Amino acid sequence: MENPLELYETIFLSKRLKISIFQYKDGKVYTADEYNNIEELKVSKIVDYSNGMVRFYNMIEGEKKWGVMLINGFQIIPPVYDYISPLIDQKYFKIFIGDYHWKYDDESNELFYEFLWDNKSWNGDEYKGRLGQGKWGLINTENQILIPVEYQWIDILDQRTVCCI
Repeated sequence: MENPLELYETIFLSKRLKISIFQYKDGKVYTADEYNNIEELKVSKIVDYSNGMVRFYNMIEGEKKWGVMLINGFQIIPPVYDYISPLIDQKYFKIFIGDYHWKYDDESNELFYEFLWDNKSWNGDEYKGRLGQGKWGLINTENQILIPVEYQWIDILDQRTVCCI
């Protein structure tokens, strides 16, 4: 093997915490710390990393259920939501319960193929999120419900103002 990084699908590192979380191409997810303590996690896919937190999803009865964990693998938001947004303002997540799926997007794929295409990314980069029937809510990083899951859309305007439709 010429490049050992070819073994991995995704790697997130925290220099400050001296820990990493990574997913092999075979789908297995692990955390490892500076003392070579390695732990396998029961996760289908790690998606992204921000502010010490990793969004992930598990396949549960054929459906993606989204959650959030710390980079050490400790779940702070269990995988019960149909979608969780990326971290907003370092402390909020929009959550969705309902029919959220990825639809192939011909137009974007044709226009931006050379810039976006990565068939190994979590959504394939040829797809766009599409909402079906469902509702949005807002939680914080401690999984406390700030706005119940009962709105068609939620937009955070600033630190103290949220627009709910």
